[in-house]
Amino acid sequence: MDKTYFLTQSTSLTIVITISLIFLILGIYHSNKFQGLNNYLTANRNIGTFSLTTSLIASALGAWILFGPASAATWGGIGAVIGYLMERPEVDQSRVGAFGISRGGYSVLQLAGTAPEKVKAVIAIAGHPFHNEPSEEEMKEILKTRNERAKFRFGQEGGPTWVPKWSAEKEIAMSKDWSLESLGLVEKINMPVLMINGDQDGLAPASNIYFMLQSGKPGLRSAKIYKNSGHCAFDHQLEWGPIAFEWLAEKL
Repeated sequence: MDKTYFLTQSTSLTIVITISLIFLILGIYHSNKFQGLNNYLTANRNIGTFSLTTSLIASALGAWILFGPASAATWGGIGAVIGYLMERPEVDQSRVGAFGISRGGYSVLQLAGTAPEKVKAVIAIAGHPFHNEPSEEEMKEILKTRNERAKFRFGQEGGPTWVPKWSAEKEIAMSKDWSLESLGLVEKINMPVLMINGDQDGLAPASNIYFMLQSGKPGLRSAKIYKNSGHCAFDHQLEWGPIAFEWLAEKL
């Protein structure tokens, strides 16, 4: 029986290229409205109806299958990423762990709470926000540190800032929407967790770690907080680095 083709190969390719160029132009046009690099990398944890609609259309066209984990996350969220990983032939599905630094420290704990049946152990170096109640002193340090970083600009004078200017209102709203506490993930993190940070971190206060230690089953969560050390305790990385990966290997 003869097959019927509605589009020739060349026509199909032309359509794909045309649609891709349209999305490229729309993306460049839309991005000109924003000056902070943070918007390009993370959408600043906010996405409008137009951006969401175009992302879903692109995903429905099958691009997420072609481009792998990063695009799969657009369609299926963080669960799609770990699902993609676990289906790879070289991966032992019974020994999947997660390691994250800075914002990645938050992300791996969010992953652990979202897919606790898949993640067997987690290491979080810093991370924020875990809870919704920073102290006044912590809030001052968060605003001071973030707004110092907001002074850095890319390119010529007047270029886009590294991160947007911050305020107490933005911090409270962000925590309300995205903290592990608000998302109801704290008690779902039921695997071994190792948390590390410095006690002078103005981006991810050590109270995040203390909060996590106060919940969960005894013996599952452990931590190291270095005195007089800053974000991620990077000045002690030569110590905690090897120890952390040895711990992860043991737990898996």
